[in-house]
Parts: sequence; structure tokens; C-alpha cells
Amino acid sequence: MMRHCFFTGGGFSSSASGWTARFISSTICRSIAGSISLRFKISATWLTSIFGMAVERGLGHERTRLSKDVKAQREDEVFDIVDHLDRVVGRATRGKVHQCQLWHRAIHVLVFDRAGRVLLQKRSMLKDSAPGRWDSSCSGHLDAGEDYAPAARRELGEEIGLTGEFDLKPWLRIEARKETGWEFVWVYRVAHSGPFQAHPAEIDRLEWWETLRVTRALTARPDDFAPAFRYLWTKLAKEIG
Repeated sequence: MMRHCFFTGGGFSSSASGWTARFISSTICRSIAGSISLRFKISATWLTSIFGMAVERGLGHERTRLSKDVKAQREDEVFDIVDHLDRVVGRATRGKVHQCQLWHRAIHVLVFDRAGRVLLQKRSMLKDSAPGRWDSSCSGHLDAGEDYAPAARRELGEEIGLTGEFDLKPWLRIEARKETGWEFVWVYRVAHSGPFQAHPAEIDRLEWWETLRVTRALTARPDDFAPAFRYLWTKLAKEIG
């Protein structure tokens, strides 16, 4: 049984969100019925995030316990849709982009301290993709009309509280593919030792990892890590060491 989604020439708009999406050409996407399922998971992150926020620090990590805002993402966010050359051809909501596997844009940032350790985040169980898995220091989609570097700085501030002056170095460009969720990705590198403040709805905890430990863990327990992170780390492994 197949389910089909059609975006035809023309456009659609939403008075509530104040945006209008226009498409240059028809896009057809299909997904196998049942491939998207809604799963309810009871976890410490989910339960405690309903009642407030507290951050534990110690033993080299920062852990998010509680949050007043339990939303990790909004389905009505608007993203640029791009073609195979990463050129903008339209716009759609987050929900439509993911449901129909449309090409779009994202960033990943890896933060390293003076000792060469990399900061990883454990994704909140509230996330709609790869919940509870280890991921880059921060990652996120580009908003409609946004460029890669500004999006990286915005996400660093929103997810881990890193703002102000710091050197954001472009490191690796990844073509849209299954491993990235059909995202064109720019990976950036930042040297910073914190302090950081994890977004309570998006991140369960932050932790410093030795790079060799990451590589070994990816080999031994690949499912502990988000798919896009697994792919980009493999591409960068030789350079990282």
C-alpha cells in the first residue's frame, strides 16, 4: 500500500503562520504506508521536562533534567526546498519536508576543547528523529531564506548557549542523501571550552568525548548515534585522528 504526496505548480499559504509557499515545478514523493509511526516513550527526560528545568554539572558533562517548554520542534516551521544542486526551488513546512523526503538544508557543528575532546549532545527523547542518540555538538535546519553560517551561529546559541565572538570554521560539505535525511549539510568546527547551557527540550545532556572513544563507540554500538553524525564522523575520522 502506497501513500502519495503531490506539490504542484502554484502555491499555498497559511494566514496563521504568515508565509506563502510557491513551487517552480511539481514534486512527487511517496512513502510506504506505516513507515512513519507514532511511538510514545516514557523516559526520565519526558517525565521531568513537564515540571520545570534543572541542569546538573559534573564528571565532564552537563545534563538537562527539566523544562517548562516540552516542544523540541515545531511542525509548522518553514524550510527552503532545494534541487540536486542545492538551489532553492520552493518552501514547505517541516512536517511536509520530512514526510515527503524533500531535499532541504541543515548544519552540524563540532565543538572541540583545548585538550582536543569533542562535545557531543545526547538528543532528547522529545526529538522527532533519532531520540536518545548521541549527535554533533549542535545541529539543525536552516530556516527559509537563511544561509548556512548564520544558521550555525543561531543553532549554537539556541541549543548549547554559545554566543558572542568565536571562530566558526567551515569543514565539510555533504550532499543530500539518505544518511542525512535528504539534507544538504555544512559541517563547521569551533574551538571553545564553554560553559554551555543545553536546551532542555532538545538535549538530554552534553558530554566531552575523546575522539578515539567516539570512533570506537561508533564501531561497537553504531545505533547509539544519530545517522547523520555517524556518516559525517566517518568522513572526518582520518583528519580528526
